[in-house]
Amino acid sequence: MGRVKGSAIRAVVDWYVAGGAAVEQLYSDVREGIRAQLVLGRPYLGILPSSWYDDSVIHAMCDAFVGSMSKTIAHSSAAAGGRAAIHTAMSGVHRAMFRVFVSPALYAAHSQRLWNGYYDNGVYAVREVAPREHEVAIARWSSHHPLLCASLRGSTTVIYESMGCRAVRVDRSACVSNADPACRLEVRWA
Repeated sequence: MGRVKGSAIRAVVDWYVAGGAAVEQLYSDVREGIRAQLVLGRPYLGILPSSWYDDSVIHAMCDAFVGSMSKTIAHSSAAAGGRAAIHTAMSGVHRAMFRVFVSPALYAAHSQRLWNGYYDNGVYAVREVAPREHEVAIARWSSHHPLLCASLRGSTTVIYESMGCRAVRVDRSACVSNADPACRLEVRWA
């Protein structure tokens, strides 16, 4: 398996709490082996944003969040969670700098470096399909979880909006959960 940066796990905790549940509920909903890695009573269950964690922690939190939700509701909620996570990560001066210094072409060229800030595995590639259209492909992502994949729709939307792209639309065209060789997103903007 792989490792995930604590900042990504903290985003899942925020997402869980935004859904109306308490952090204590998340703690009790994850399996006992995962609970041993968490600290009840500490912000974000003791998850440090700059530390790396086994991906089983984020997978257990995603599973706890889904509970008995339908796949459609879970994926819609995950996309909203992805939007919120990137909004938080790119707040204030970071968002302004991103908008001034990053273009879709630069993002495509350096997207693997950004990906590596959250996951220690996966090949993240962005290619231009046509003007104002990119394809994002994530292959060999051992930390894949269906909800994390669904959250990429929301986070990718915010990334492109932060570059000044308007009317951004992100559609998932493939997912390893469906036996596809890689997860793929089609990104279009005006």
